[in-house]
Amino acid sequence: MKNVQTAASVIEESLFLVRDITKDRWHEAVMYFMRAIRDFELFHGSATQVWRPVSDIHTVRIPEDCLEIVGVGLSLNGEVFTFTKNERMSMPSAPIYNKLITARNEEAALIISPQSGSAAKSINEAGYFDVDLKNNRIVLKQAFLQYYTQAQQSEVLVKYIGLNITDVNTSYIPAKAVNMITNNIAYNLTLSNEKSTPFMIQTRRAEYEKAAILYDALKLPSADELLDAIYSTASLSLRR
Repeated sequence: MKNVQTAASVIEESLFLVRDITKDRWHEAVMYFMRAIRDFELFHGSATQVWRPVSDIHTVRIPEDCLEIVGVGLSLNGEVFTFTKNERMSMPSAPIYNKLITARNEEAALIISPQSGSAAKSINEAGYFDVDLKNNRIVLKQAFLQYYTQAQQSEVLVKYIGLNITDVNTSYIPAKAVNMITNNIAYNLTLSNEKSTPFMIQTRRAEYEKAAILYDALKLPSADELLDAIYSTASLSLRR
């Protein structure tokens, strides 16, 4: 596959850059690769979308390879309505598949006050969510539980940044990111080598930074994408 390259070949290429032909530093290179791919996914990677079931207490398990939750929502008529992240939500005190504790008012809807008068505040009718990392779950708060059907309440669409690496021999890296990741690994291998001179470290770092700039340039939007963004926000109405 020309548009991708195995993780193992990326690691081998980085070892070649630091003249480790016998691959004596393979395990160290794998460690730097995992660090590099984690940073790549967080800052440059594309999000994954998966449907996840909702438990009886309105929680969703975080995907195992998740690095960061991008959003949570429901698909209605082909359009995704996203929940709003709200850190003021109270978390269910029971385990993920137990019942909510009524005495603690855990089953109540999230209400943004006040709801009437000149100071009234609006709410996101799609719902609200927060991430409970300690219990590896996403917690949902109504209003979607009030407005949507039972089938629509049974699962939500979770968009997240994931690591997507299980085996270096069978996991693939986009070809356009290979040069940046390879140079990142080579730079760290050079930095950790006590025989490296300041000039060698500086040179290897410059190569990595140049590769990162080139990769970012490849991610610039196309002309069609720019036009679509303009068309989606422009209208024929008069400006005041």
